[in-house]
Amino acid sequence: MLARASASAAARCPPASPASDQEAAPLPGRSQETLEATIRALEALGNVPDDLARAAELLPVELLAARHALECALLELRALARGVPAFQVCTESAGTTPIPERLEVAGLVDQQDLEAALASARRWASRGLRVVKLKIGNEPVASIEARVRAIASEGLRVRLDANQTLSEPEARELARVLPAESIEFMEEPARLASWPPNYPLPLAADESLAEPGLDLSLLRAKGARAVVLKPMLLGGITPCLELARAASTLGLEVVVSHTFDGPLAMAAARSLALALGARRPADGLAPHAVLGAWPGALPEHVISAEIRPWQAAGWGLP
Repeated sequence: MLARASASAAARCPPASPASDQEAAPLPGRSQETLEATIRALEALGNVPDDLARAAELLPVELLAARHALECALLELRALARGVPAFQVCTESAGTTPIPERLEVAGLVDQQDLEAALASARRWASRGLRVVKLKIGNEPVASIEARVRAIASEGLRVRLDANQTLSEPEARELARVLPAESIEFMEEPARLASWPPNYPLPLAADESLAEPGLDLSLLRAKGARAVVLKPMLLGGITPCLELARAASTLGLEVVVSHTFDGPLAMAAARSLALALGARRPADGLAPHAVLGAWPGALPEHVISAEIRPWQAAGWGLP
């Protein structure tokens, strides 16, 4: 489990409007900003305009988690003012019609021990999941192969996430020994400039999407099949929707995932998934262990093993 630190951001609004607490949680080792810089920027906010683009300009472009929190606060305030779920506001922004009744999710398997990884995969399968994301890297290729084959034997499709840790020889050896029919794609085998050319397995971009000035057409040229959108790392829902539109024009599939988010950001990420509609790969938004750090029971729409629209206003949290 990764150590997490969260800061709540309240957008200051006219007296007649309620405040809305939201998550700004930079992920250590992945986010561009520090928690301290995020807190300082959010605490320094004065009156915030309702326009999302103008509000975003109040925060430095590198403070992506802070921008996420501010945008989500404004989105929820819009939803609360209308008495509707926040995902409805997001789907209207995306022009999604109709709103999906159900979306599949992929579960995370991050254990390197074979038996522990297989037990985790079986738990996901027992909850009806058909895809798991397997964390790999900094280990022998034979260890990865054993886990993939064991998980695939349970009838599950596997996404590999290397977090940019593989050398080209390791990536080539994996492609040679793994059952290609069981691999959905591999996320970030290395830094984008070092992705293996003409790689036989489909690839997906994750961390690379946060690189300034990234030309998405480069991903296609590098062999990408999909982009993995994490709102906390990309500055909120609106930037993710813009990336999704650009990716779709290039024929890239779009998946939503998390950065071990708390319940507020998890509800926002699931709203983004609903806004992107159906006929996509399963989103990487199965409930994760860090959610257990929150006291009390969390609502079903945050922790269920699928994504469904909910009835409560806003993000649907107390």
